[in-house]
Amino acid sequence: DDPLGTAPTAQFFSEGNGNEHRLSYHGYPRGYAQLIRSPEAFAPGIMFINTKDVSGTSPTGHGTIVPRVALAGANADYSALLECPCGTRRHMDVAHSTIDGVKAGFGCEFSGAGTGVGRAMLKRQNNTACSMTTLHGGSKCCDNGMVLLDKDQEQPEQVSTFYYKQRFYFEEATKAHSNLFRVYWQAELKNNEYDVPACPPGTAPDACVFVLTNEGVARDTLWSADPTAQIPWPKDGGAIKLIYAGGHCHVGCLSLDLINLDTGATICHQEPVRGTRLGPGGNAMDERGYTVAIPPCLWGEDPSDQLPPPVVVRPGDRLQIIARYNATRMRSRRDPAADPATVDIAHYGVMSMYQMRAAFASPQPDFHI
Repeated sequence: DDPLGTAPTAQFFSEGNGNEHRLSYHGYPRGYAQLIRSPEAFAPGIMFINTKDVSGTSPTGHGTIVPRVALAGANADYSALLECPCGTRRHMDVAHSTIDGVKAGFGCEFSGAGTGVGRAMLKRQNNTACSMTTLHGGSKCCDNGMVLLDKDQEQPEQVSTFYYKQRFYFEEATKAHSNLFRVYWQAELKNNEYDVPACPPGTAPDACVFVLTNEGVARDTLWSADPTAQIPWPKDGGAIKLIYAGGHCHVGCLSLDLINLDTGATICHQEPVRGTRLGPGGNAMDERGYTVAIPPCLWGEDPSDQLPPPVVVRPGDRLQIIARYNATRMRSRRDPAADPATVDIAHYGVMSMYQMRAAFASPQPDFHI
């Protein structure tokens, strides 16, 4: 009867993990929680890029120096450095597939492609994030300590000091709490990120949208990424029920959809909430050009929560994810300071993922992690 009798000894907190972390809802309906047995340590994985204007002259608040391969100009609403452009300080060794001597791995081709695992859509599209020969930005050029400016651009001498604070609110577990395990899926599948190709010149703004879709069978394509186990599908072939779904996407994101192809039902639809105020200060949590929240989809069973009932997902269900991005190129193709090799790219290294929490649709007394 101990509510922690089958609780894990480690938990993964990642929902709403980007800039949207600040104003996205972080919580679960009554009766559900992330249970953990006597935690002793917290190991944060912080992704941090210093874009601050140290001159005090920028109208936006971020720095006004960007490398040639940057996809937005210095005075854009958002800092182009957040897309991790691979400037000339990087040693891009195409022959050996290394960046600054470190092997660069790609996942656009993967085992099981075309089966229930999912489709190799990025490979089919010849996405520029799939190869060293066409890679110009993304997380591979954002390892710890990397300066994103070009060699001939002077790095400011000023040192910026930032502070990080994380609050966890907890309560003692009771018999009324059901543990929520992590369920994870992304449209880009094994490559982790992709580039958004720019629309041809003259494309009408409302038609300048890039769509990436993927589909797979639940038991094969969903995974956990928890530090302890994969998704614990019931041994009797039973289902899981979704309680929380939090999409994550980058600058330019218009919407994310999770679909059950067998029923045609939209499981979750999300649209980012963007900031409205531009400036070097006074606009915290409301910065123009940046996503400040991505409201999650929530399901519950307690009438007082006034939520729709949990979505049941069976191992054999065919699922689809649809990601839509604004494909307008923010930096003019005629900009003499821009790298001509990047004129057909709108955004580098974007993501389209669903980070979800689920419980068993029926009790599993023998479940242990």
